[in-house]
Amino acid sequence: MVVYDGKISMSRCFTRSTLPGALLLFGIVALFVAMIRPYHSPAFGGTDENGYILTAKWLALRGDAGKHTVDPYEFVSGNWVETQNNVYYAKYPIGYPLLCAAAYRMGGPEAVFWINPILATLAIAGMFFLGRIFIGNTAGGFAALLLAANPMLAHFSLSALSHSGSVCFAVWGMFFVWRWTQHGGWWNAVLGSVFTAYALTVRYTEALLALPLLAMVVWRCVEVLKTAPPGQRRRTARQLAAQIGLMLAAAALTVTPLFLHHWAAYGSPWVNGYSLCDESTGFSWVWFQKNWRLMLGRMDWPGLFLIFPIGLAGLAWLAAYHPKRALFLGLWAMPGLLLYTAYYWAPEGDGPGYIRFFTSIFPAFILSALSLLCLAAPPRRTWTVAMGGLVLLIAGVNLDESCRRLEQAAERLRFNKAMLDTVSANLPSNSVILSDDHVLNFVEYAGNFRLYSFDIFSRSALQNKTKVLNDNNPHPFQRQKAAKLRKLFGNKNDAQLADIQRDRVARLLAAGKRVTVISRKDGMQRWRGRLSDRFAFSNMTEYLEIQTPPKGDPRPTVWSLVAIRPRPPGEAAGKPAEMTALQETIDRAQFRLDHLRTEHNEKYPGAAQSMARINDLEKDLRDLREKQKRLLAKAPAAKPPHPASPPLASSSNAHPALATLSVTNAIRTNAPPAIAAAAVAAANPIARGSSNVVALVASAPFPQPTFAGAALLTNLPSVISSPPPPSVSNAVITATATNVVVSVVTPPAPVATRTNATQTVP
Repeated sequence: MVVYDGKISMSRCFTRSTLPGALLLFGIVALFVAMIRPYHSPAFGGTDENGYILTAKWLALRGDAGKHTVDPYEFVSGNWVETQNNVYYAKYPIGYPLLCAAAYRMGGPEAVFWINPILATLAIAGMFFLGRIFIGNTAGGFAALLLAANPMLAHFSLSALSHSGSVCFAVWGMFFVWRWTQHGGWWNAVLGSVFTAYALTVRYTEALLALPLLAMVVWRCVEVLKTAPPGQRRRTARQLAAQIGLMLAAAALTVTPLFLHHWAAYGSPWVNGYSLCDESTGFSWVWFQKNWRLMLGRMDWPGLFLIFPIGLAGLAWLAAYHPKRALFLGLWAMPGLLLYTAYYWAPEGDGPGYIRFFTSIFPAFILSALSLLCLAAPPRRTWTVAMGGLVLLIAGVNLDESCRRLEQAAERLRFNKAMLDTVSANLPSNSVILSDDHVLNFVEYAGNFRLYSFDIFSRSALQNKTKVLNDNNPHPFQRQKAAKLRKLFGNKNDAQLADIQRDRVARLLAAGKRVTVISRKDGMQRWRGRLSDRFAFSNMTEYLEIQTPPKGDPRPTVWSLVAIRPRPPGEAAGKPAEMTALQETIDRAQFRLDHLRTEHNEKYPGAAQSMARINDLEKDLRDLREKQKRLLAKAPAAKPPHPASPPLASSSNAHPALATLSVTNAIRTNAPPAIAAAAVAAANPIARGSSNVVALVASAPFPQPTFAGAALLTNLPSVISSPPPPSVSNAVITATATNVVVSVVTPPAPVATRTNATQTVP
């Protein structure tokens, strides 16, 4: 193993073993790309991601990072701060959105989602070169492999957060800073300063990278002036001063867009969005005492499995034997580690919520651990082989965890992408969308829509948003926005908020807007309970979400796009179908009941009159549900509305997209389109209305080729169990890219005249 201690020219870092090194780097990068590529989907989800990606979109389309609303009731994601009336800016630095905006301009909306995979790949390449010049050739490969296999780097390479960028710019900045420290050079000085400064524009706390940079500047000045011949010290000092001045100028030029953004968005170059939320005050010794155990656990797993404790030991060893390396890595790793240990936002659990703050210091601990393993022992082949085995073991464990996390993330991203495509295909520009916060966070990217959240008209959700006004602690939600909500809605109850919501919808419809609700199908009762007395609901399309928990069977969920139109004064609610009218009446009664319960609990504890009203309404609700059961028992079939799907001639009673399917005690599926087949059976009105349908069994994962066909279904199995009961009959299933064919054989039972059927789902 070759160790570069400053006496060997850095040019040899790139000429020595060039071909094997290039092949090794190519192999590691190819491994990383092969790992993340199957899971990549051009979509995002989440409040933080909304801030970054919508900022990039506005920058690309109109050159302004702000969001401008025309209605105080419009949806604004949680991490946007209000700087003027109805003008909002995301509270994040501008560096990552600028890169995404450039991708948007060059490649369109989907190109934005290639930025993080590219940055993560560049970080791995930078880690390879940094490991080579910091320790040696072999260590460069080990360092790149450990970073490529890291679960957090893999996770954030698919996300729309800024952590891949912070790792990338930190690694390349420190690479050029170390090269300049060892051998000087104008390009090393400029690039080290530019990459380090740009890391600050990606995440504010990367300003801590100035510490190792300044330390190396001082170290080089002392070292060079001490070893320079007496007659050349003045010339050497002038050269050093010129290089340092160039570094300062390059850094200042790099961060200028950030401060210009602060000035335009927040009114001052020295004010940022976090300070408007008081989150810049969220670092304290009190939080450090609460978080240090959590930090140690998360840094070891899922952060740096085995590497973190070895890295801490490596820092101590370097301090004793290689103080320059120890100073460089220590000032890179420890300030960020201690700072975020003292941060107020420290969610527990094994997810990335807390450990993400530390990702940019992962490379420092990897180098520290490898320094101990590579430099503490004499360079022997057996030790190198043993160390390689340890690195492969750690990488193998991490790769397994990376794939697990990528699968979880990809499942959500694929669904979000399907929803974005569905919204774009069905809704014209300037449509109005009503949904929940978490849906609107990513649907906002699909087009130029007016968005209204259910949460803004819910008393409990409003109380959750405005609770930041009850203390002086740091919160992600801006107090100014919370005060505006409290002033706008006061202490209104759910019934009064529903009146405001109905009035808002009526005004939008009167203005010629197309109003659509996006909701889980089983969550539509909330919307009908609030709106169906004045508005009619018309199902536009539906699509299927499959959630695969770590343990257990897949959980399918149907989502609906439902159009809202005014109900004519002379039209009775739900006149076209008695069942629809009854369901809307139940939903409205349930809403009133929930409102009365809340009112009773909050305002009138023990009030007999209010309690009597609640009891009466509960009785009415029970009577309505009994009536609904009687209607279900009488009805031979219920025809779910689905105007987007043409009916098949083979069936007049089934769902329009379905043929016939006979009654069966249960259905066993043993082919890949298991979920689709089970959903087909549940969607069939005969099976739905029969008490003999005991269970629907899915034994295989949901396949991509049948997604489009299954997306048309309107009902899903209420039970998916495995293994099936002994009496379950069999279904023979075949599938092509466009069709799923289900052949069901019914055991003898006096429940239907038709005993065999073939089901085709387009």
